[in-house]
Amino acid sequence: MTQSKQRFFRRLAPLAGLLLFALVLAGLARVLAKTHFHQVVAAFQALPDKALLQALGLTLLSYLLLSGYDALALYHLGRRLPYPRVALTAFSAYALSHNVGPGLITGGSVRYRLYSVAGLTSSDIAAIIVLSAVGFGLGVTLMVALALLAEPSAFADVLHLRPPILQATGILLLLALAAYLLWIGYRRAPLRWRDWSFQPPSLRFSLAQLALSSVDLLLASAVLYVLLPPSLAVSYPALIGLYSIALTLGILSHVPGGLGVFEGSLFLLLPAAPVNELVASLLVFRGIYYLLPLGLMAVALAGYELSLRLRGVRQLSLWLARLLMRQAPLLLATLVFVAGAILLLTGALPAWPERLALLRGLVPLPALELSHLLTSVIGLGLLVVARGLHQRLDGAYLLALALLAASIVFALLRGLDYASAGVAAIALLALLPSRPLFYRRASLLREPFTAGWATAVLTVLLSTIWLGGFVYKHVEYSNELWWQFAFSGNASRFLRASLLVSVLTGAFALTRLLQPAAPQPTLPTKEQLNRALDIIQSESQDTHGHLALTGDKYLLFSPEQRGFLMYALQGNSWITLGGPVGQGGDELVWSFCELCDWHRARPVFYQIDAQALPLYIDLGMAVLKLGEEAQVPLATFSLQGRERRELRQAHRHAERAGASFELVQAEAVAELLPILQQISDDWLAAKHAAEKRFSIGFFQPDYLCRLPCALVRVNGEIVAFANVLMSAARRELSVDLMRYRRTAPRGMMDYLFVELMLWGQRQGFASFNLGMAPLAGMASHPLAPAWQRAGVLLFRHGEHFYNFEGLQAYKAKFAPRWYPKYLACPGSFDLPRVILDVATLIGGGLKGVLKR
Repeated sequence: MTQSKQRFFRRLAPLAGLLLFALVLAGLARVLAKTHFHQVVAAFQALPDKALLQALGLTLLSYLLLSGYDALALYHLGRRLPYPRVALTAFSAYALSHNVGPGLITGGSVRYRLYSVAGLTSSDIAAIIVLSAVGFGLGVTLMVALALLAEPSAFADVLHLRPPILQATGILLLLALAAYLLWIGYRRAPLRWRDWSFQPPSLRFSLAQLALSSVDLLLASAVLYVLLPPSLAVSYPALIGLYSIALTLGILSHVPGGLGVFEGSLFLLLPAAPVNELVASLLVFRGIYYLLPLGLMAVALAGYELSLRLRGVRQLSLWLARLLMRQAPLLLATLVFVAGAILLLTGALPAWPERLALLRGLVPLPALELSHLLTSVIGLGLLVVARGLHQRLDGAYLLALALLAASIVFALLRGLDYASAGVAAIALLALLPSRPLFYRRASLLREPFTAGWATAVLTVLLSTIWLGGFVYKHVEYSNELWWQFAFSGNASRFLRASLLVSVLTGAFALTRLLQPAAPQPTLPTKEQLNRALDIIQSESQDTHGHLALTGDKYLLFSPEQRGFLMYALQGNSWITLGGPVGQGGDELVWSFCELCDWHRARPVFYQIDAQALPLYIDLGMAVLKLGEEAQVPLATFSLQGRERRELRQAHRHAERAGASFELVQAEAVAELLPILQQISDDWLAAKHAAEKRFSIGFFQPDYLCRLPCALVRVNGEIVAFANVLMSAARRELSVDLMRYRRTAPRGMMDYLFVELMLWGQRQGFASFNLGMAPLAGMASHPLAPAWQRAGVLLFRHGEHFYNFEGLQAYKAKFAPRWYPKYLACPGSFDLPRVILDVATLIGGGLKGVLKR
């Protein structure tokens, strides 16, 4: 399948889920045709306190047990983490995935954010996600099979199948499960698909997974069981199977939290249930098992954010607060989204008559009507603003605070709606101490609105309209309803609010559709290259930005024109060279990712520094070590001492051969170009090499004429040259294009480097950058990631393609300090393609990949 088709199907899945959700709502409308809202309210009020307490206790046990999925997976991978950290991560992942779904996306992103901080690799985290999903599947299979065997009559009427057929299906499911366990018990070789491999777990581990997931489903279904009406004639074993089926359908639907799909499935699977009581039980179940854990996570986040400001508990809570900080934007965005959804959904419900009676003498009718309209509009606004919170926009943060504060006031004015006001207050309190997390200065309206997020918004709107239609179906429609204003006119308020929200949603969607597409990138003009050079000379702390001057890379400038990011295109990968140059680094990285999203491209960040990794982890990227960069401190550099003996000898040999060093300023390079061209051609012919691109410079006259040039003359003839790169404030000195004649004396590059370092030392430069040694510094331990072990093997035995080990040994002669360099890309599964794209880009094509 081509990449364009893969992207198409990924974007089609949320829309298919929305269509399925609409069909479920239509089915629910038929099921609830004879049920009235006041009957559901009465059933809700009739729920015994004992059942609510039991449901709360079982929910607590269920979420504690969920941490076992991650703990088992870590045990299988041979990783050891403190249990509180594992429990926090699992609770956070499941609290989000239960409400947002699907778990592989939301829960996976939370796990990546938290576990990567603890030192786990992207491959480890992917394995945890896969193993957890497999464990859940094992439990569902077993529970459904046992339910079909134990209670076939409970499924017979629903599925229109005879009990013997259902029992046979249960036996087949058990046989399939047994076959999987036998296969696991005998297979030792890893599973392979293309460049991806996975070591299947052991039989003992799979049995532990099966037991854990079975108990998990027993507890989760027990939460629903204690809330069901006593008049419902369904046994607990049968409910386990029905719950497992409905839960699986909700997950597969891609509807956020399985909302409506899970409930609709249970309505279909329990046709004999009293509808009004079942509706009340399902609403309470979703509130206790889904929304309550999400609220607890928000309270925990706010508490730990505040605890950082208290001296007495600062050290005790610092590590946990850092973990929460990693997932805070996603969690806060989810909480704000839920608050907006609740505002909209409760707006479709009639206000309590006794509360309206209290307001009648205090609030004028126009204020009540306006409050109802504004609360619904604010609910829609929170759904949209939540997207900006997820992207860490400062404007979204301020707007969310204003909307939440206003929603509390209007929710109380529209009918003393304590529930909606309370949820909004929790979201507001969680946001208040989190200001540093939202640092991006970008327009909310210019941000890409993904298909998944749009589907979530439309799901809430469809739910609101459907709920209002159900609640007020006993009210006969007439045109006068639109113009009726009365304290008891709940139906009229719902109609007006629904129309206004629908119009605003349509206008927002139309604005997004008519927004001009992002222009295709174009290579920089001469003026843009001059601007880039100004930024390098005045703002940059290192020298890698000079490679933008080759003119073969696209440039993305910051809004203030004080920083830029350079990148190139290869296939579907848009690959940056290093991080941002100059000011506005974080915003440039986010802008680049959004630009890639507009063009449906894969963002790749090549040769980024270790100190920038938290930003790329926040973007949900997989981070992999490429090698190490050699930096020579110039303040202590000299040719004295035993360790510099080889350099000293090479330098003296060149001097005896008549070598002399000269630094030519940029304006004098043009007249030397014919000689430099001859030297370059001779060097390429001697090396049997073609010009490389992207990460290193190539012989290009305009590029060379913008920079100073170091020359080596032997008896007056130029035999070697290198263009010289200098950062702002004399922090770093380096070279890029290094060429010499075949007739040059031995040790010519050593001589050139030494002379440049000594010159830089006299000029007050802090360090000399010798560039990166690819694959250096990677771990060869058996527990190291497969990517690093493969890198070590290539480093030691890959000289046929590139002299990796020799390159590191050469740079080590200068006694440098080594700093790691990394690659960041959207996910581990894209890594083989990303590596090929980077290599092709640097080599100037596939042929260049195989040339030294």
